[in-house]
Amino acid sequence: MGKLKIPTKLGRHSSELSHDLPISPMPYLCASNRQLNETEVSRILHAISEAESDVAELVQEIKTNPQDTGIRQRYITYIHFLEEHKAVLDGLPWTLAQVSRRWRAVALSFPEIWGVVPPIRLPMKDNGKKFVPVLQEVLHRSGEHPVSIHISSDEDGAVDHAIFQLLIKHCMRWRIVVMDLEVRDFQALTQFIQHRLSSLYSLKLTVRMPHDGDYVIEAFSIAPMLREVEIDCARVRLLIPWEQLNRYTEHSTGSIGVIQVLSVSSEINYFSYSTRAIVAIQGHLKPKTLSNITTLHLNFYNPWVLGTSIIASLTLPALIDLHVRSLDTSLVDDLIDLTLRSKCVLKKLSIHSLPIKEGFTRILLFTPFLTEFKCNDFTTDDIERLRAIPGIPSVAPRLRRLVIHLDTPMRELNEVIISRHSRDENVALELLTLKFTSAAECFAAQGVLEGWDTVDRKLAVVIGGWRADLEKELINWVTPSRAGWWDTAMVNVKVTHRLGVHFRTLEGYEFSDAKYIHHSEIHIVMKEVGNMVASGLPQVEAYNFKERAHALVDKWEPLLLSNLPKRHWMRRGVTTLEYVPDSSVLRHSKTGMHNIIFGVDVGGLNFA
Repeated sequence: MGKLKIPTKLGRHSSELSHDLPISPMPYLCASNRQLNETEVSRILHAISEAESDVAELVQEIKTNPQDTGIRQRYITYIHFLEEHKAVLDGLPWTLAQVSRRWRAVALSFPEIWGVVPPIRLPMKDNGKKFVPVLQEVLHRSGEHPVSIHISSDEDGAVDHAIFQLLIKHCMRWRIVVMDLEVRDFQALTQFIQHRLSSLYSLKLTVRMPHDGDYVIEAFSIAPMLREVEIDCARVRLLIPWEQLNRYTEHSTGSIGVIQVLSVSSEINYFSYSTRAIVAIQGHLKPKTLSNITTLHLNFYNPWVLGTSIIASLTLPALIDLHVRSLDTSLVDDLIDLTLRSKCVLKKLSIHSLPIKEGFTRILLFTPFLTEFKCNDFTTDDIERLRAIPGIPSVAPRLRRLVIHLDTPMRELNEVIISRHSRDENVALELLTLKFTSAAECFAAQGVLEGWDTVDRKLAVVIGGWRADLEKELINWVTPSRAGWWDTAMVNVKVTHRLGVHFRTLEGYEFSDAKYIHHSEIHIVMKEVGNMVASGLPQVEAYNFKERAHALVDKWEPLLLSNLPKRHWMRRGVTTLEYVPDSSVLRHSKTGMHNIIFGVDVGGLNFA
């Protein structure tokens, strides 16, 4: 029999308390999750009962001698004994508690774990009074290690807030900084942090402009470790050590750091510029070779401003990933010139521009190492050039991922894809994605590509009418009514009856071809009805719509599965189609087959 271990904080009293401590009947159980037998339970209950009697006596002694510290320590020890042994009876995971304590000790031993400050949004409800102690503790536990901060505010004067001032005291430890503030707050920061940002590595700024003006932000002008910058602002003069950067992202209506980065940042490897500028960058950029740039993203949203001056001025021998959005009619020629001039091995290319006949084919001819291509408005001629013909070298032989933004479907896509998958050479596409602007366009395109548009029109109209009527009644049911309770009750009775009629119609009809089910999407509606919560449907036991919806889907499942080998396009979301090749692993799993048949995240009932 071992005596109960005294907590460390009571160690100095061990000699005076050892004669009067509770004795554990089996102390090993307090360090185990093993199931107790009846004898062990009985002995522990007896020990608890005796300890509780002793505690009652100690309470009386404390009342008599409230200043006696020895009695109080004995009381604490008995309480600890009771908690430990009652926990054994309750089956609480003692081991987990011990492990958690150890993890806490580890966490407190490694200050770098506390280097991420929780995101802060000012002002707070209580002016941050409750958060300040939390922040102080995090900053204390992080020691002298670098910290990451994320602070935002919709009001000006945020810098004067107590929380911000507390963070400023540790600005020499800032490593990753994300700030969303009014421009004058950034200016106010200068006096507090300039010359003190010795650890700053990554900076992301969202600058709100109250009105037009010539604003200068120089708080971050001296930061010897700064390498990554992202800024989102209309226009502002930003002073930072441009020559040090290796990653730069800008969203603006003008040019904040574009010229500086491309002119003096020889180590830059990632450059992204998105703008709605009304004035083009002309005459400011001189021809420049940037040997380290691997990623270049350019988005010009103003149709009257073109980005050709940037593309024409650069030579990028290490370029791998290129994304360009522009309405410039010479864009294709400029991109071809860039790749030839740079002699780069381009692997990823994304273009959003005006449709140019065979423009994309020309680009693909000059980018033989391309593995991923995203574009809009692929013309029929471009699609045909992707066809694989035996004995003739394929266009884009290494292309594996193709994403096309379309307005109308192209039936020729099926033949092109089949040709690339059937060749002896490895020119098959791993992923082909079609993106549309609306759900209606996406569904119509799927019908064309899957051949559902060849259904008998009269029959398709009838089945489509069943689906529309069913959906209408379900919408009527879930739509709140402002009528009185009697009128509402009568409407609900009518809706329930009409739903019953529609269900009986579907239950009595035998589909001869799965394409009529797909064309009407009635299976998707029924699947959603079957998944609705019980309260979302009429609570009339005789109708049992939820179970009947499940039964209809089960009834149609064999027909849908038998049609699966003919299916090659899967809905993913309401506006996206993905090609499913015959070799896809989706065809060999229950979940995959379900996704091909019903789509992924496509909805069904339009309650909007």
